[in-house]
Amino acid sequence: MSIYQKLPRIMVPKLDNTIERYLEVMKAQYKFTTYSEIVYYTRIFARMEGIYFQNVLMEHSESNTNWAAKIWVNQSFLENRISLLYTNETRGSVNKLNWSTTDQMLTAISQYISTIINFWEDVRQERVPQDYVGDMPQCMEQYKRIMGVHRRSLPKIDNWHSTSYSKYIIVMVEGRMFQMRVYDNKEGRPYPRNEIKELLKKIISHSKDEDAQPEPVGTLTAMDRDNWFCIREEMSRSSINKQSLSIIEQSLFGLCIDETYPKPNNVFTQTTLGDHRYDFKNFNRWYDLGLQCVFRKDGYFTWITEQSIYDGAIIPQPKEVVIEDSKEQSSQKCQNSDVKIINWDLSNTTKMNIERGKNKLINWWPNLDNHVFEFTDFGLEYLQKYDLHANGLVQQAIVLAYYKLYNQLDSMCQPVSLRRYRSGRKEHPHIVTCENRKFVEAMENKNIIMEVKWERLEKAIQKHHSLIADASHLNHYFRGLMALNWIIEHEFIFSDFFLIRFWKCFSKPKVVVIYSDTQEPAISTGIPTYESGHYIYFHPKKNSILFSINTVLKSLEFKTSNRFASMLELSLLEIKHLLENRFRDI
Repeated sequence: MSIYQKLPRIMVPKLDNTIERYLEVMKAQYKFTTYSEIVYYTRIFARMEGIYFQNVLMEHSESNTNWAAKIWVNQSFLENRISLLYTNETRGSVNKLNWSTTDQMLTAISQYISTIINFWEDVRQERVPQDYVGDMPQCMEQYKRIMGVHRRSLPKIDNWHSTSYSKYIIVMVEGRMFQMRVYDNKEGRPYPRNEIKELLKKIISHSKDEDAQPEPVGTLTAMDRDNWFCIREEMSRSSINKQSLSIIEQSLFGLCIDETYPKPNNVFTQTTLGDHRYDFKNFNRWYDLGLQCVFRKDGYFTWITEQSIYDGAIIPQPKEVVIEDSKEQSSQKCQNSDVKIINWDLSNTTKMNIERGKNKLINWWPNLDNHVFEFTDFGLEYLQKYDLHANGLVQQAIVLAYYKLYNQLDSMCQPVSLRRYRSGRKEHPHIVTCENRKFVEAMENKNIIMEVKWERLEKAIQKHHSLIADASHLNHYFRGLMALNWIIEHEFIFSDFFLIRFWKCFSKPKVVVIYSDTQEPAISTGIPTYESGHYIYFHPKKNSILFSINTVLKSLEFKTSNRFASMLELSLLEIKHLLENRFRDI
C-alpha cells in the first residue's frame, strides 16, 4: 500500500492533551479567580462526559477510514443551502509579480499553470513527498482531490464529482469562458509552458472580440444552492447550455485573469468576489469549481478553493511548489482545436437570474469580512488575545453542545480541532458580517463611550434581523443567533467564558444551559427545568432553538439599563415569533 492509502486522514486527539491545551489557552485569557472556576468545571467534564466523548470518537475512528469526513463534508457544506460565497476560501497567495506587458504577464501565468499541472502529475503518480507535522506523517490521499473536482447543486444536499483524468482547464477572462487543453491529445503528456503561453495568447485575442457580448453567467453560482439548482435545471433544457455546463464541470480547474482595479482594502475579499463595484463585464469566477487560480493584471496571484472537497485535510505543498519550481521543459506542438469558446443560450429568465446574481455580489462586497487570524500554536499561543473573535468562541461551545445531543461531531469542530495540526499559518475564515467584529471591538474597548456601544448594539441587532430574513438554511440562522447571544452574554452578564456553562449541564438530556445569576426558573417552554439560568433548547430533529425570554430579561434587569433590556426584549420576542411560526411542532 502506498503512503496515499495506509494512513488515517485525521487523528483522534487524546482527551488529556485536549484538556491540557484548552486550559493553557484559558489561563492566558482570564484572571485567576475566573480561571480557577474554569479548571473546576473542565475537570468535571473530563472525568464524566469527556471519557464517554473520547470513547465514542475512538470507536467511530476504528470503523471509518476518515472518521470526520461525513460530518465535515455533509453538515458543514453539502447539506448547507447557503451561497458558496460563505465557504469558498483563499488558500494561498504569492507575492506581487512584476510585469509591464501582456507578453510578460502570459509568460508568468503559463509558468505557474505548467508548474501546477506538473505537480498534479506527481500527485496522480504518487510521487509527492510525504507531509509531516513534527514527526507525525500526514495522509496524502486528499491531494488527489485538488483538481478535477466540482460541486454539483442538487435538492436538499449537493454532491461533488471527480474527473481527475480531465485534459483541459477553463480560462475566464474579459467576462468570457474558454476551454483550453493542457495535455497532448495523443501521448497524454502535459504541454510545456511555452505552448501554454501560445494558447493563452489565442484566448486573450478571442476575448477582445467586440462583437461578442459576454454574460456573467458565473454569478449564478453565487446564488443560494436551491436557487442555483433550479436555474441550472432550466438552463440545461438548451443543448448548448448543457454542453457548456458539462465542459466547465469536467475541467481540471479554473484560471481567472482579472482586470486591474484600485488597490483594495482587503485583497482576500477581492480575490473571492472579484471587484465588481465598477461593472460585471469582466466577471471571471465559477464558484462550484474545486480550484480557481486567480491572476490580476497588476501582478497579484492567489487561488480559491471550494472547501467541501477537502474533508478538512491539510494540503500545504502546492503553494511551495508553485513558488519554487524551475524545471526546464521541452517544446511540443499544440493543435488549433486546443482552445474552444464556451457559448451560452440564455433565456430571458436566466438573464434575470444573472441580474439577481450580480446584486448578490454587489451586496456582499461591503459586508464580507475576511478577518485574518494568526495561529502560532495550539497551546498557550493558539488564540492570541488580540485575535479572540466572537465566532471562534461560539463554535467551540456549539461543538460540545451538538455532540451531547446527537452523539456525533458537529462540522464546526474544524476551527478548534482540525486546525491544531498546522502551526505558524494564517487563516482567512469568512465571517458573516463586518458588523459583528466592529461591535466586539467597540465593546472591548474601554476608551469608547457607552453611547457608541449602544449604537453598535442597535446596528448588530438590525443586521442580525436581516440575516434571519434572508437565511435559506437554519445553520446560517443558528450561527448568527449564537454569535449575537455570545456578544450579549460576554459583555453584559458574565465576565468568564460561557463554554463552561455548557459543560456544567452536559448530564441533562436535550438541553444546553448558559448559566445565569438569576434564581428564576425558565418558563413557558414545555421542557423540564433543571437549574436556575437561562436556557437554549435544541429540537433533536430540526436543530431548532428557543429562548426562555422572561428569564433572560429578568437577569438583564439586574445587570443593565432599562434601555438595553427593552432593546433586547424586542429582538428576542421577534426571534421567538419567527421560531414558533416555523416550527409549530416544538
